[in-house]
Amino acid sequence: MLENPYAPPETSTHTSRATAETSGVAAMSVGKWYFPYLVLTLLALLHVGFSTPMDGSGPGRLFLIVLSFFLHALLVVWLRGFSRLALIGANAAFLLLASFDEFSYSHFDVLNFLLHAIPASVLFYWHYREVNRVKLLMGSTNAIEELESEIQKKGESTLRLNALGVAYGQKEQFAEGIRILRRCLELYESNVAAQINLAWILSKSGNSADADVLYEQLLQKPFDITSIAVLKSNYCDHLARNHRTSECQTRLAELESSLSSGKKISAANRAQLLNAIQHTRTLLDAETGSSPGTSV
Repeated sequence: MLENPYAPPETSTHTSRATAETSGVAAMSVGKWYFPYLVLTLLALLHVGFSTPMDGSGPGRLFLIVLSFFLHALLVVWLRGFSRLALIGANAAFLLLASFDEFSYSHFDVLNFLLHAIPASVLFYWHYREVNRVKLLMGSTNAIEELESEIQKKGESTLRLNALGVAYGQKEQFAEGIRILRRCLELYESNVAAQINLAWILSKSGNSADADVLYEQLLQKPFDITSIAVLKSNYCDHLARNHRTSECQTRLAELESSLSSGKKISAANRAQLLNAIQHTRTLLDAETGSSPGTSV
């Protein structure tokens, strides 16, 4: 997954801020139908799977059925639009077909696994290549031009638009960065990185009111551990920039405590967050006139 689709943490007043999106999948969401659908799918898999001839061992068959189920659950979350409907339809058709005695597969578990493993492998490989390509472009000295050229050639995607919005923000071209990130959210409104980056760029551009509203909304969402830490770090910087010293100090203490608790945050992300905390403390020290603080 793209380790740094957010702007890098701010270590000076001239650079941008934020850290890492943990997962492309985590940025996706589904409706209320998702969990009931998964329960029905699992029950159907188990029923059809164990109704077919048991050529292999029970535990081995159960393992493949459960693995197929998890791949299916992941793909349904990741895919959207026609691709998602095609997967659900293919899975339902296969289960229905395999339930007839005349069409009872002796290797149902293997075939069902392949039905999901092949598209999952293709999708992960494509995503891996795309992520590395975008990371390379973001690191370019002409990141904006390179990313815009990539979008012209390959079309819009949340990954490319998010990276372009960050690139504009890093160059302090805030109006264009905001426009690009909002376009990214039009394509997929639940994209975690784009939401957090939009709040960051609104704050940096001086649009504190809109940034406040967005931060308050995002802080209520159940993001993964790393995204929550990134969000809280950005919010602390936003508070310091807007002279809300007391609230910022409280939030910083909470963030430092969570970082020292041993929760699963990568070493690279932890280092970026600690640098961001140090920068925020420098902003606070400038406000209060105290000596520079020390990062944890």
